[in-house]
Amino acid sequence: MSTKPILIDASQLSTGPVLTSSRGVVLYMSPSTYDVPKSVTINADREEVVLAFQYLDSEEEHELHIDEKLIFQVGRNSGKVLRILAKKTDGPREAAAHIVSGIEAQLDYLQRDNQKMNYAIIRDLLTHQLQPALAGV
Repeated sequence: MSTKPILIDASQLSTGPVLTSSRGVVLYMSPSTYDVPKSVTINADREEVVLAFQYLDSEEEHELHIDEKLIFQVGRNSGKVLRILAKKTDGPREAAAHIVSGIEAQLDYLQRDNQKMNYAIIRDLLTHQLQPALAGV
């Protein structure tokens, strides 16, 4: 199955300011427009689901192996999620849940705030806007 790009409605995402503090100074941070995907394309076959996120910019990617069923292809410089490859060993719903679990696990290890916000945006997309599209794969 191959789908046309699904446009992402950024107004429905939790991209608002994040409150943080550094050495007693309160900071409000929000993601750059370059860290919020414009659209996503979902391709699936019997064995694998591939989510490819399109951004305003492009960059070289490298693979981050989460486990034997899940690979993230992330930007070499930004660290943002460019592509997700998930094995469908237990079915499409389980694959989607496994992707969300993988994202949440990575959130604990990410160092850069823009990267954390990008992963959180991808998680929110998967749990809200993309649920109907993922259910059909």
